[in-house]
Amino acid sequence: MLWNVVRWEVMRHLRNKQFIIGLLITPVLFAVFGALPSVIQRLDRPRTAAYLVVDELQAVPWLQTALDGSPVTVEAASAPRPDLEAAVLAGDADGFFVLDRRFVETGVLEVFVEKPRPVPNALEGALNGLLQSLRMQEQQLDPQIVQYVSSRAAVISSGINAPEDQSERLLAGLIMSGVLAFLLFWLIISSGSMLLQSAVQEKRDRMAEVVLSSIGADTLMTGKIIGHFLLGLIQIGFWLLIGLSVLRFAADIPVGDFIAWPLLAPLPLLALSGDLFLAAAVVGGRAAVGGFHEA
Repeated sequence: MLWNVVRWEVMRHLRNKQFIIGLLITPVLFAVFGALPSVIQRLDRPRTAAYLVVDELQAVPWLQTALDGSPVTVEAASAPRPDLEAAVLAGDADGFFVLDRRFVETGVLEVFVEKPRPVPNALEGALNGLLQSLRMQEQQLDPQIVQYVSSRAAVISSGINAPEDQSERLLAGLIMSGVLAFLLFWLIISSGSMLLQSAVQEKRDRMAEVVLSSIGADTLMTGKIIGHFLLGLIQIGFWLLIGLSVLRFAADIPVGDFIAWPLLAPLPLLALSGDLFLAAAVVGGRAAVGGFHEA
C-alpha cells in the first residue's frame, strides 16, 4: 500500500504540466542568470575612441606611444577646421583638438566633439604627461633627466600562491562543492514545498478524508514524503544531466575530475534527513495553527 501511494504521488506530478514546465524552464533561468554577469561585463568594456589632432608641436608620436594598448587612438590631421568638423559629424572620428603653444602655456586644451561628454581617462592622462614633458623641455632640462622624470611606473603583479594547476583545481573543487550544496538545499526546499502544496490541496478538496478511509495516516504521510523526495531527485538529476553535459561537451571542462565521487553517497541520505525535518516542521506548524484556530 505504501508504494502505491509513492507511485501515485510521483506519476501525478510527472503528468502535471506545471511540474514539467518548471523542470524545463529552471535550467534556462539558471543559464540566463549565470551568463548575465558576462554579458554585463562585455557591454561595460571601454568604448574605442579615435581623435584627430592638428599637431603644431610634433607631439602625436609621443601621444600614440602613451596611448598604446588603450581603447583611444590619435591621428595627425592637417585638414582645415570645417573638414575636421564634418569628419566628426559623419562619425569618422569621435573628436579633434589642436596642439599648439597655447596648450603648453595655459595647460588648457579644447576637444571638439559632436555632443559634449567626458574625455576618456586614457587620453586625459596622456595629455597630462605630454604637457609635463613639453614644459620640462621648455626649461631646457637635460633630455635624459626629462626622460627619467617623466617615465611611467611599471607595475608587475607576481603571485606567491600555490602552483597554477593546484590553485585551479582547488577553485574548481570549491565551486563544485558550492553547486552541490545549493542543489542539496534546493532538493530539500522543493520537495518540502511540493509536499505542503499537496497536503493543502487534498485537505481543501476533501480528498484526504477519502484516502484516509482506506489507508492509515502514517502510510499516507510516509508515501507522500518518499514520493516528493523522489520527485526532487528527478529534478536534480535532470538538471545535473543537462549541466554536466553542457560543461563537458560544449565548454570542454572535465567536471568529473573535480568531484569526489565516493563522498556523493551520503548526499541522498542527508537530503532525505533534511526533507523529513522540513516535513515534520510543516506538519507541526500546521497542527499548531489548526489547534489555535479550533480553540
